[in-house]
Amino acid sequence: MKITIIGNPENRRVTYFMDAARRLGVPTPQVVSWLDCLRHPSPAQICDADLIRIDSPGENFEVEVELVGRGARRQGALPPSWTSETEDRGSIRNQRLWFDGFKDILDELTQCRGHFMTPPSEILAMFDKIQARERHRNAGAPMPGFLGDIDAMDDLDALAKDHQRMFIKPRFGSSASGVIAFRSRPRRQMTTSVELQGTRLYNSLKIRTYIEASKQSAIIDALAPDGLFAEEWIPKASRGGAFDFRVFVVAGKAEHTVMRVSQSPLTNLHLGNQRGDIEAFQAAKPCAFRAVQDAAVIAASGFSALTCGVDVALEATMKRAYVLETNAFGDLLPNVFIDGKDTYTRSLEEALKR
Repeated sequence: MKITIIGNPENRRVTYFMDAARRLGVPTPQVVSWLDCLRHPSPAQICDADLIRIDSPGENFEVEVELVGRGARRQGALPPSWTSETEDRGSIRNQRLWFDGFKDILDELTQCRGHFMTPPSEILAMFDKIQARERHRNAGAPMPGFLGDIDAMDDLDALAKDHQRMFIKPRFGSSASGVIAFRSRPRRQMTTSVELQGTRLYNSLKIRTYIEASKQSAIIDALAPDGLFAEEWIPKASRGGAFDFRVFVVAGKAEHTVMRVSQSPLTNLHLGNQRGDIEAFQAAKPCAFRAVQDAAVIAASGFSALTCGVDVALEATMKRAYVLETNAFGDLLPNVFIDGKDTYTRSLEEALKR
C-alpha cells in the first residue's frame, strides 16, 4: 500500500503521522510538501496513492504566500504587496484570499487517484465557518445562535443594542486568529488575542482587552472585508476557570478529549490556557461528559470525513452542550492517548480498515 501525506515536512504534524505509520508497521508514507504541491503544474500527479492524508498548510510563510497569490489570481487580482516582502510573523491579513487559494489547490487535488482520509470538499466545509454552521444545523447539532454578518462597525453597533455579549468570528480564520469576545455593557470592550499595531493586526499569544472606541473600530475595519460574523455568547461552565472541550471524533465515535480551562473567554491551549483533569471531570459529571461527546458526534456526522476535531462547550449549569466549531486538522493533541494510541495512530489505523 502506498500512503501519501501532503503537509509541511518541518511541522510536527507530519512527524506524528510518520511515527504512527511506523508504529502500525505500514510502508513509510511519501511526504509531499505543500510548496511542491502548490508549485507543481499538475499536483495530482505527485500526490497519487492508495491512501492520501491532507494536513494543515499552516505555520509556513512561503506556503502562505503561495496560497494568497493563488487566491488573488482566482479573483483576477495582483497578489498583495506583502507577499514579496520578508515574513511578518503572526500577521492577520487576507484571510479570504488565503481561503480562495486553498480552495483552488484542493479542487486540483480532487483529481488524485486514491482514497482521501478527509476529502478536500469536507476540509473546505470545515474551514468555512458559515458553511460549517449549516452542516451542523442540518445534522441537528446544538450550537450558539447566529446573530448576523458584520461588514462594518455600524453592524456591530446595531447588534450591540440587543446583545450585551457576543462572539465575533472571522469566517475563514483558525487558531482563534481574529476571534473577539465582545461585551457592550457596562462598558464596551473587546477581549481577543489580536494585537493592534498601527493599522496592522497580529495573532498574539497574549490576550488583550480593548476599551478604546478607535481601537475597536480599527480591528473591525481590518477584519470585516475578509468575512466577519457575530454569534450568541453562551456562558460557559466553570471549574477553576471557564472551560470547554476539544473532542476528536474517529469514524463516528468520540475518542480523545481534552478539557481546556481559561481565565479569559478564549480557551485555545496555545494562548497559555491549561488542560483540565478530564478523567476527574468524567467521573464527577458523567452525564455532562456524555452530552459533550454526543454533541461532537452529531456535529461530525454533518461531514463525510473519517476524523475531525470538534470544539464543544457546556453552558453554565452543565445541562446542555453546544458545538462551537469543527476542525479538519483538529487532531493535534500531543500526549493524549486512548488504549495507548494517539490521534494520528487511531486515524491511520481506522483508515487502513477501509
